[in-house]
Amino acid sequence: MDVCNRCGEKLDEHEPHTCSKEAALSGTSDQKESAVRQEIASHRETAAAAGAMDASAPYAAPGQVPNQPLDANGSNSYGGASFGAKRESAFDMKRVVQLMKHPTEASALQPASDWLYGVIAVAASAIGFALFAFSIFSGLMSMLNPFGAYLNAGESIGLFIKLVLLYIITLAALFGALWLVSRWKGVQRSDVKTFLVRLAAMQMPYGPAYLVAFLMMLISFTSLSLAIAGIVWFTSVIMTVSETMEQAEVTRDNRFLYVASSIALYFVLLLILTKIFL
Repeated sequence: MDVCNRCGEKLDEHEPHTCSKEAALSGTSDQKESAVRQEIASHRETAAAAGAMDASAPYAAPGQVPNQPLDANGSNSYGGASFGAKRESAFDMKRVVQLMKHPTEASALQPASDWLYGVIAVAASAIGFALFAFSIFSGLMSMLNPFGAYLNAGESIGLFIKLVLLYIITLAALFGALWLVSRWKGVQRSDVKTFLVRLAAMQMPYGPAYLVAFLMMLISFTSLSLAIAGIVWFTSVIMTVSETMEQAEVTRDNRFLYVASSIALYFVLLLILTKIFL
């Protein structure tokens, strides 16, 4: 017996068949529901296939073509450097300002890409110290010999260079002492280049601070200038020693011996280096 596919009623071969309204609506609704289900299943299969393709594809950095391997220089075959390489080699002035505010963040620097921050910090602090010390020397000369001749240009430049060298020798003695004591009492030992770059970058705030002391000397605020310079020097030594002790992971039982040995060796090395180079 034949049955209507839409309404389910029996069919008579000799009479035309017309579906009732309720049955037709019910059949149409069932067809629509079936079509929606098929469409949803199709979308799910497409999404699963796309996810499988993304998972199998290698990660592509911004600016790099997907599935394109990098060469030995960190560039793809199109000649463009990868985003990571650009970021590592780029100099960021905001990072300099950040190191001035928070010098302990120098512990995150990498010597291969961030050595320039250490050079800038040492150069700025050395020049600031030399300007301050030169103003002190000039003031003493004018007080001791008010009617005598002042230094000529050549002598002034020579004195300034010696003061810069003196500051660099001071830092070298401090870094050398801390390196030796850290190897002796420290648990964590870093290589020489990493150690020097990070400690050098920590000197970033002291160049501007010495410059402030120099400006105070120029406007005859001698006591304030000396106080600022003294605070800067003590802060530099204390912060460098404490940060090195933390990076070396010195145990609590060895901290007193670490600090005492570092300061004593610092002055010994400073005396020896000063006798050699000055």
